[in-house]
Amino acid sequence: MVMKVYFTEANPETDVDAIYAAGNVLKEHQCVDERFIHACLKRETKYPTGLALGGGKAIAMPHGGADFVQQDSVSVLRTKAPIAFGRMEDATQTVPVQLVFNLAISSGKNHLVMLRRLMQLFQDENFLNECMTLCPEKAAVYVGKCLEEAQDD
Repeated sequence: MVMKVYFTEANPETDVDAIYAAGNVLKEHQCVDERFIHACLKRETKYPTGLALGGGKAIAMPHGGADFVQQDSVSVLRTKAPIAFGRMEDATQTVPVQLVFNLAISSGKNHLVMLRRLMQLFQDENFLNECMTLCPEKAAVYVGKCLEEAQDD
């Protein structure tokens, strides 16, 4: 699976701002059309993607609208301060997120493969630490390499 990875930093105040920031990167690179961000926001309202990890860390994986994807890609957004995302397991709770992985995947099969790979990587504390500390250019290459090397169970 060929996957474009983009990595940026921003200072969003809300989860909505974060989804716009990550989604706009994909839109600017013509990986998605303008409807993609709205699909992500709509889905996030119903099915939040915030996921608490070990060590007090948390990530979010907003996604939506395979019909709006022109090229399979991931926009990783690192925030300067944690922002609240609805918790995946319990929408009434939030988790403090500093890494947002906005997934733009054009097929259900590839989407499941990508989710499995990401869940594997999220269990690796070194992966999360590298995502938090590498400069954006190096982080994009690192995430792309890790996604390629992750095993499909």
